[in-house]
Amino acid sequence: MKPKVRDGTASPVIEAICLLAVFCVAGCEADRPAETVMPKTLEKAVQEAKAGETFMGSSLSGQAMTVDEAKAAKDYISQHADSSAYMLLMALRKDHPQVYAGISDRTRAKVLCGALKNLTFLNDFGYLEPSGAYDGEAAMMLIDVGKPAIDCLGNLLGDKNEAPLFGSKEATAGSAFGYRRCDFAYRYIMLILSREPTFPGDPADRDKLIAALKRELSRSGE
Repeated sequence: MKPKVRDGTASPVIEAICLLAVFCVAGCEADRPAETVMPKTLEKAVQEAKAGETFMGSSLSGQAMTVDEAKAAKDYISQHADSSAYMLLMALRKDHPQVYAGISDRTRAKVLCGALKNLTFLNDFGYLEPSGAYDGEAAMMLIDVGKPAIDCLGNLLGDKNEAPLFGSKEATAGSAFGYRRCDFAYRYIMLILSREPTFPGDPADRDKLIAALKRELSRSGE
């Protein structure tokens, strides 16, 4: 009996498997979201945010963001709701308020709370004094978010890390009163709840107010 000789063609089953594999690969490539190409100006702003710089000293504060940059910035913020998007969020509000308005409250809150936690100096947020306080642009943006910001602000009520300011008057006040991240978070939550916050000069007295607010938020589920 003569042995069977292969004619070099694939069987119908193997051909079907190969075609199926090709379709699967093509489908996966089609489903994969295209990566946003970040302009160099935005990449620099992201690195500045990661380094903990203030917006007032950033590269975007003194120049207008283009329409294409605004679109790329919104895409980045939507995918990175953290402190790295801080400069982009601030610039969008300044240059493209309509695009800024299209970002969800919760995303804005996460970015701004991330900045409150990670910025080296908190001048963008303002200053605190027993006789009164000044809420900077970043603070007003966070307060404007409203109740969706309370959750991430509540997580900062236990953050007693130093919250310094630069500048003669601001730095002096921050040093004299021992600003902490939790002090700013306390003020913003109180304002969101439509209450008048107080700022005692003694951190121990501030801790009592913060502890009472934490208990209240825990009971209310905020």
